[in-house]
Amino acid sequence: MKTKQKIYIAGKIGDLPRKEVEKKFNDAKISLLQTGFQVVSPLENGLPRESAWEQHMRRDIALLCDCDAIFLLSDWIDSPGARFEVSLFISLGHTCLRHWKHGLAGLPGSPKAFDLVEVNAAAL
Repeated sequence: MKTKQKIYIAGKIGDLPRKEVEKKFNDAKISLLQTGFQVVSPLENGLPRESAWEQHMRRDIALLCDCDAIFLLSDWIDSPGARFEVSLFISLGHTCLRHWKHGLAGLPGSPKAFDLVEVNAAAL
C-alpha cells in the first residue's frame, strides 16, 4: 500500500482577517486532499490562536520537518514566517510546490483546480 505524501501549506497568516486566512488555507487543503496528499496546515498545529508568534513558529517548524513537500500559497513571499519555513525546507533538500495557471479558485472541487509545479531555490 502506497503511503500518501505529507504536504505542508505555507502562506501569510499575520495581519490578515482570520476568515480570509482560514478560507485560503482550507481551499488549499481541500484541493490537496483531492489530489492525494496528506495535508498539514499551520492553522491546525494544536496551539491556541492567541499564542505568541514564536510559539507558533516552533510548532509549525516541527510539523514541517515531518513533511515530504511544502505547498506555497500565492502570498507566501509576504510572510516572514513562510519565507523562513521555505528557506529551511529547501536547505534540508525537500520539494517545494506552488499553484500555477488556474489558482485555487479555478475549478472548485476538482483535483485539477491547480497545476502543481516543483520549484527550486533559484526559482524562488
